[in-house]
Amino acid sequence: MKLPSIENISNAVRNSISRFPLAILMSVATGAILIMLVYNSDDKPDNTIFRWMVSLAIGFPFMIGIQIAAEQFLERPLNRWIFYLTGLVFILGYFIFLSPDFKVQDLIKPVRFISFFVVGHLFVSLAPFVKGGDVNDFWEYNKSLFVQWFVGALYAGIIYGGLAIALLAVDQLFDVIINYKIYAYLFIIIASVFHPIYFTANFPKLIHGISNPESDSRGIKNLVLFILIPLSMLYFLILYLYGLKILVTWNLPKGWVSGLVIGFSVAGTLCYLLNYRLADLIDNTLMRWFKKWFFYILAPLVILLYIAIFRRISDYGITPERYFVLLTGIWLTILSGYFIISGKDNIKWIPGSLIVFLVLGTFSPIDAFRISSFSQMNRLTTFLNKKSALQNNKISIDPKNFKYDDVYQLTTMIKLLEELKVIDKVNNMLKRPVIAKEGESVKTDMIIRELGLDKVYDESSKIYLNYNADPSQKIKLDGFKEMIPINIYKGGIYDNGVQLDKASISLLFKENAKVVDEVSLKPIILELENKYAKQKDKLKLEESSYALDSKLYNSKLIFTQFSIEKIDSVYEISSLNGFLLLNHK
Repeated sequence: MKLPSIENISNAVRNSISRFPLAILMSVATGAILIMLVYNSDDKPDNTIFRWMVSLAIGFPFMIGIQIAAEQFLERPLNRWIFYLTGLVFILGYFIFLSPDFKVQDLIKPVRFISFFVVGHLFVSLAPFVKGGDVNDFWEYNKSLFVQWFVGALYAGIIYGGLAIALLAVDQLFDVIINYKIYAYLFIIIASVFHPIYFTANFPKLIHGISNPESDSRGIKNLVLFILIPLSMLYFLILYLYGLKILVTWNLPKGWVSGLVIGFSVAGTLCYLLNYRLADLIDNTLMRWFKKWFFYILAPLVILLYIAIFRRISDYGITPERYFVLLTGIWLTILSGYFIISGKDNIKWIPGSLIVFLVLGTFSPIDAFRISSFSQMNRLTTFLNKKSALQNNKISIDPKNFKYDDVYQLTTMIKLLEELKVIDKVNNMLKRPVIAKEGESVKTDMIIRELGLDKVYDESSKIYLNYNADPSQKIKLDGFKEMIPINIYKGGIYDNGVQLDKASISLLFKENAKVVDEVSLKPIILELENKYAKQKDKLKLEESSYALDSKLYNSKLIFTQFSIEKIDSVYEISSLNGFLLLNHK
């Protein structure tokens, strides 16, 4: 692989600017604004400048797609300019109505930015084929884009690494003080100028009729055959084994498994796309097998995804994150059904359907924000009715009936509604709605304060109990046959040995991931609190030793460190360190 020469770079710049002037202008402008923001990072950020930056970042892929579509379907330059002006109007409209600012608590606009950014790149992959075209040409076109982007990123990484090391060498060897921001400027310039120009310089001009059985795809073949397919199958095997564990133990899946299924389903789909044509061009059994059976393998994992996400929705309602997980499950279901049932294997369907689902999920009457708002408002009213705190659709709360956990749940729900920009609905349910200052909006803490729950929610209502023993003391077995070291904390899960229960107030004895015995530690906590109040250090051995009696064991707990949280007379053990002496009964 040859590094680009000065002449090649000069030609690439001319080709890129002459063919994609608006896209390159937007990319360079994005980089210039980002450098300006980094330069002024110590000052208060300018929201207008930031909004222009994200709008131009979205404009870059969209203007490439518009240029390619115009080249394919319009011959007259005047007609092409209608396309270009439409793209510019879209970017201006996005800037005015949808562009996010520095307010990270505004959930809707950042999510829509990510969605439109992805849609822009998908549009580039589809633009020459919106009126149809051969599927093999579609694959060849997108393969060339993938290779061009990847090689450009590799060159960019080499250039940045070389220049950054050179700067560091000057800094270290010649005692020249180099501002750390220069490294950021260098990265931004390479990412917003060099890489886009390199990517667009050799952008394919001939798009239709380029399918070739003799196409040289060795680089892609090695990536797919030796890396992507083996990794996809490894993680699919892990998820299948986890699904088998669920069937055997009959336990619902953990919440994070949905993210794992989505991650490797999307990665596997990318592998399928890259492998689609290779399976026909290259005589390889594994490639043909992966192309034929991928969506059959994917289908059971989608079921696992549904089980995981519906469990979370049933417990906590729909949030934007859970909505997108569910939407991804629906997309994967339709995708799998299409490729299994239709037998057409039209891979243009993959980016096309993804565009539709992204638009539905982020900018439609049934998008993530509207559905989540509806779900969380229902959850809020259900919670208030359960606490007898809703009368004639007005919130009526007696703070004495609300404990710390109740206020925490209520605050979490209202905070999400604030992020979804519908907190005014909650405010209107107050007997005396909160009035925010001019130019500001109603906040969650204002509503909590108006309801008189701020004192209940105050962290001072949580009491921390800490007891520590002298770790240098010698421990005698005193007739016990076993001694188990203990180093456990709230939330820790173990297959064997000792752990805290879900309420973190008892010790669980486990063998082969099953609880075989249990003993409550509440009597010990009460005794410690009565003797030493909140804290005591360097307890003697006899002060930190307690006899325990359970169904299977006579035991003695000797702790060196014991931390407990107390909220409204409810105890939770944070961590417990020490030793457990055991005799089997």
